[in-house]
Amino acid sequence: MAALTSDPQFQKLQEWHKKHVSDLNLRRLFEGDKDRFNHFSVTLNTSHGRILVDYSKNLVTEGVMQMLVDLAKSRGVEAARERMFNGEKNVPVLLALLGIWYINCFGCETHAMLPYDQYLHRFAAYFQQGDMESNGKYITKSGTRVDHQTGPIVWGEPGTNGQHAFYQLIHQGTKMIPCDFLIPVQTQHPIRKGLHHKILLANFLAQTEALMKGKSTEEARKELQAAGKSPEDLEKLLPHKVFEGNRPTNSIVFTKLSPFILGALIAMYEHKIFVQGIIWDINSFDQWGVELGKQLAKKIEPELDGSSPVTSHDSSTNGLINFIKQEFASRSQ
Repeated sequence: MAALTSDPQFQKLQEWHKKHVSDLNLRRLFEGDKDRFNHFSVTLNTSHGRILVDYSKNLVTEGVMQMLVDLAKSRGVEAARERMFNGEKNVPVLLALLGIWYINCFGCETHAMLPYDQYLHRFAAYFQQGDMESNGKYITKSGTRVDHQTGPIVWGEPGTNGQHAFYQLIHQGTKMIPCDFLIPVQTQHPIRKGLHHKILLANFLAQTEALMKGKSTEEARKELQAAGKSPEDLEKLLPHKVFEGNRPTNSIVFTKLSPFILGALIAMYEHKIFVQGIIWDINSFDQWGVELGKQLAKKIEPELDGSSPVTSHDSSTNGLINFIKQEFASRSQ
């Protein structure tokens, strides 16, 4: 398979991005299409409830999505996965293509997974392995080095923890971080007659709206004036109160977390990873990258015995080994 950057469909996508990226403003996209949610969302019906995937808060148009679908077809996704294109609104394909858009056109390097359910508190960690071990590679199936970015750094925490930790960077930092927000409509534990989960739902909805819309200078100014700030304080605070917005998110809402729904979510992301591997022409099913460390560990382990200084490695590794041996010796005395 030809390199991704040599693919005419990718070149077409890249050229469009260069010419039009400055026009992609989420506020304007929503204002210009009052039915944008329906155009850019999918509801999956299962025997255990529904899963809604809303990708309308992404920096895409229908034309961009068509170019992404054309790219996937050009890269052989259809041939690699029979019936994968049972219609263009195939959720794993959509998520994969949005990832390609942000990684290979916008230059995004990370992807945040933000579940608003404590039972999913290890979900992001699970897909750190699932995604980063599968697609964290720079060699193609034919053995050549890629000339483009591949798998992202995947990270995240449950939503309310994250809001008081790293959401600041997502909202006003200098890096664009595409995010997946996940939440069940029904909670396992309706604390205070469901009020606790209602608050979680409100925060879930508010965060994606805030990331999309931001807060303009004029809106921030009116807010500070209404708070009775003096002109001097207003001008001092104003820059800090402005949010650029235009930060992309996916919202994944499901009826209630169950073993079935959890399995469906895992399958959805695993298929996303598979599709991206096909597009990048890398083998998502090997993990050669973990082997080198294991090989060296087998050599180092016996060197930790005894008191003789080790000199067989680079100066840093020798120094670390010898420090550890010295500490072992001092504790045994």
